[in-house]
Amino acid sequence: MGDLQSLEGLAITQGSAVIRAEYDPESPALENLAVETRIPKRETHVLTIPDLPSLAGLVVEIGDTVEEGQLIARNVDDAALSQSELVVQEAKARLPGLERQIALARKAHQTKLRGIQARLETAKAKLEEVRFLVAPDALPRAPAVATEDAVAKLKQAEQEALTAWTSVLSSLQTQVQAARLSVRRAEAKKQQVAGKQWVKTPVAGLVADIRLVEVAAEGVTLEVLVERQKSNGN
Repeated sequence: MGDLQSLEGLAITQGSAVIRAEYDPESPALENLAVETRIPKRETHVLTIPDLPSLAGLVVEIGDTVEEGQLIARNVDDAALSQSELVVQEAKARLPGLERQIALARKAHQTKLRGIQARLETAKAKLEEVRFLVAPDALPRAPAVATEDAVAKLKQAEQEALTAWTSVLSSLQTQVQAARLSVRRAEAKKQQVAGKQWVKTPVAGLVADIRLVEVAAEGVTLEVLVERQKSNGN
């Protein structure tokens, strides 16, 4: 065959080609002969979609260009979504009741504590008066002792009220934390259920093929082949 000089600059970007040339083994043309393959390698991502209720749930077609995270199929189960939403609402409904309990308990505690502290201040004032009178022997010692006992008992009642309130508040706050945790778990479960309903492509590219893998009572299983698109810098 003749020289390949006429093919200089030829680039094959798709398909294949066979070029045949015959040279003498000693020909200097072989020293400058170079063949460069520029056919791009295609990277394909296979996305399996199980139990799709029907092909109507598929929202892309072969040849569509999709972006990363784009919706490609809807597998909507209204019953599952409704149930997960109900669980979320039930979990949230417990919070206002617990918060009201805390508010009422705090108010009751404050009322009780103010009563004890008021009686305590009165008893302390009386004790000072009695001690003043007892000192010069104006009164017998017995009233002072009784008043001291009353002050001690009121101080004990004050401490007991504070301790009881700490315990009640801790219990209610623990219930609030548990309720909030239930809300977070219910919302996470809801997101998980919703995530199964909406099928999104993890890569950007071209929908190269859609294959029917299986047909069952639960629905159809599909494979969507997406040819990944690469930027010019890759």
